[in-house]
Amino acid sequence: MAGWDVLGGQHPAGEALVMRITKSGVATVACLLAPGAALADGAYDGTYIGPQHVLLTNNTAGCNQAERPNLRLTVKDNQLQYAWAGNPVLVPIGADGSYHFDKNLDYRNYPIHLTMTGRISGGVLEGDAGSAGCRLHMVLKKA
Repeated sequence: MAGWDVLGGQHPAGEALVMRITKSGVATVACLLAPGAALADGAYDGTYIGPQHVLLTNNTAGCNQAERPNLRLTVKDNQLQYAWAGNPVLVPIGADGSYHFDKNLDYRNYPIHLTMTGRISGGVLEGDAGSAGCRLHMVLKKA
């Protein structure tokens, strides 16, 4: 079916609007999502507060001080903002609320590894963070 594609501009959520006008005069409209546009508004954005407990410690000062009754974390643009050994870490949140981070970081020119896994569901962020010698568990509620 022949027709003309008319770019109709940008939807507020970041989607391109396209209208196809066919010879019969019937117009069809389609939304073309840009990668990640489905979560562009930050479905999980907000501040999460709650306890972080040490499950395993290597007796370093950083690990021993990681026990927190009121840890406060922010999710912005569907990215969890965390810090590990002085390194700011951005962890992408999937469409289903799950997250996974597994990378080597630097601590005073010494490589350290961080693994984070968890999920946000029903306004609760629950997950684990840590390395081979220091593991933490958190259950945080959206404020």
